[in-house]
Amino acid sequence: MSEEIQQTEANKTAVDSQTETGLPSDEGVKLTVEEQLEQARQEAEKYKKMHQEAEKLIGKKGQEEGERRKQEQEQQTQAEREALKEKFYEESLRDFIDNGMGINEELSAKLNELEISPEAYKLKAYEYRDNMSKLYNQAGSQEAYTEIMTWAKDNVQLSKEELAIVGLKAIYQSVNQTDGKPAPRVEGHSSNTPANRGYSSRSEVSKDLAYLRVNPNDKGAFEAYRAKLARTPEGIL
Repeated sequence: MSEEIQQTEANKTAVDSQTETGLPSDEGVKLTVEEQLEQARQEAEKYKKMHQEAEKLIGKKGQEEGERRKQEQEQQTQAEREALKEKFYEESLRDFIDNGMGINEELSAKLNELEISPEAYKLKAYEYRDNMSKLYNQAGSQEAYTEIMTWAKDNVQLSKEELAIVGLKAIYQSVNQTDGKPAPRVEGHSSNTPANRGYSSRSEVSKDLAYLRVNPNDKGAFEAYRAKLARTPEGIL
């Protein structure tokens, strides 16, 4: 009777173990040497695969980070190059215009260094001269402009934005105090210069320059501008 009870308990334990796992219990089952080696190989393969996937993920993130840093560096380099160009324009354009706008070997080498084409540099010169003419007219004369700027350099401590607001405020108050009407709207105009002749006035040149500033990639307009400029009498320029 005792042996039957022990056998029943053993069967019950086996059934309970199978119920929990869904599979027959391998408790107490001994693996052969070959089976142990195969199990170890499978574990090694599993960890090797996990390691490779981790390396791929790290490599991808590293590549993305490298590309991001490269892009930032390129943007910084481009910004520094543009800053050098602007500084060069500020320092050289006035003398270039005063000396007849001729490009000598020294200037040509500097333009090549900064990757500025002679055409683009001359275009900047025309823009500079046009802007300076407007400033001279607003000041009353070139001498008056120079006197104002010399005084402002030593006596006015305002940023460009603050100076712009002060100027706009003065214009607004002047117009409204004079006739009570709002300040006239400033509008752009397109050039109607025929293609078979050059420019007849500086204002026509200014209109096309204004368009080219806004649309620097319009090659057709740039070529038309150059063609008209070539047919324009020197006295107008």
